[in-house]
Amino acid sequence: MARCDEDHAKIRSLLERLRPADNAEVLNAVPSLGEDATLVDVTGLIIYFSVAHVVLRGTLL
Repeated sequence: MARCDEDHAKIRSLLERLRPADNAEVLNAVPSLGEDATLVDVTGLIIYFSVAHVVLRGTLL
């Protein structure tokens, strides 16, 4: 029983050290710009349709 209590105390102290302080600032995620998101979307679509064109070239296209 004593060993279990020691383990619980160690785990509790570890969790308390990992918990952020009450006065710590929480950083918000930086929102991406609309232009960046659009560029990523367009690039993904170009890659997607390029791969589809190569794969389907002999069968459908």
